[in-house]
Amino acid sequence: MDEGVLNAYYSRAVALTTRAILPLKDLNARTERLLEILEVISRENGEFYASQIKWLLSQIEAHVTGNGIIDAAIKGILLRLRVGELIASR
Repeated sequence: MDEGVLNAYYSRAVALTTRAILPLKDLNARTERLLEILEVISRENGEFYASQIKWLLSQIEAHVTGNGIIDAAIKGILLRLRVGELIASR
């Protein structure tokens, strides 16, 4: 897939996700998909991935109401770290 197209899709998806307040369940689902796209975009560049995670979470944070937690983000990030550790240990 063309990297430019994927980056444009990701940017638009973030904008649509943060345009309005969503129920936590929907916000979690969209965040999970955004993380999947980000993983493809960042490939093996861990520094870029980390900076983009920080930016993405800053965009989404304002849309989490009360004590809600974006568990999709937590799971996705921890899974990526674990896979990276397994690959590095080989």
